[in-house]
Amino acid sequence: MPIPEPLARERMLRRVGGIIGVLLALQAAAIIVILAVTGARQTARVTVDLAGAGRHTLTAVDLGPAVVTLLLIVAVFRALMSGPFAARYLAAVHGNRHTARWVEFSLTSSIIVFLVALLNGIGDVAGLVPLYALTSGMTLMSVLQERDIRFGHPRLALQFGAAIGIVPWGVIAFHEIGAGLLGGGPSVVVRVITLVTLAAALVAAVTQWREQAANAAGADPLAGERMSVVLSAATVSLFAWLVLLGVVLPD
Repeated sequence: MPIPEPLARERMLRRVGGIIGVLLALQAAAIIVILAVTGARQTARVTVDLAGAGRHTLTAVDLGPAVVTLLLIVAVFRALMSGPFAARYLAAVHGNRHTARWVEFSLTSSIIVFLVALLNGIGDVAGLVPLYALTSGMTLMSVLQERDIRFGHPRLALQFGAAIGIVPWGVIAFHEIGAGLLGGGPSVVVRVITLVTLAAALVAAVTQWREQAANAAGADPLAGERMSVVLSAATVSLFAWLVLLGVVLPD
């Protein structure tokens, strides 16, 4: 007996999510092994300026474990959405509610921006925290868009989100350009990582915009979700390996 098409599409989404979760977990395991075998370690300092006390180091972010954590976050989300929370997840997607997507994206995008800022030499906690918060705020606008679509402005919140989300990248670009004018600045590898990550963010934004337009026209919501899952996995994978191969291992 043939499987009804809607059910087949749901199974495909779950299957894609499950496979991606396994692949991300395997990548995380591979990086852990590489770090253990090579002993490679690269840290970035998070500092704070205290009035009358100068600059102090709050903590040092170990970039290797940081990208492993990034991979595992997405792997866990994919495992949960393909397993115990699949029914609730699929029902939400059919209703154009992507809560799981935005929770995952708020974590991964904020961590990526945080790490990109560190790689570009932005280490002061007073600058890093707003960058993290603004990136999370961009994601909240996407949630708001899905809740307020009934008021006749289906992409108004996305426009506000884009305006908020570009601010952290503007700060990073300003820092890069300013450092370059002074004869310093990040390495070529870090510049490449920054540009690739920015391009991935733009692709994600355009994809979300197109998805909402397609959903409004009656398109299959599972197709848009499947594309989002693939893009998210590709982004964190690419970022993790670029940082490992370009920053951690060479040192």
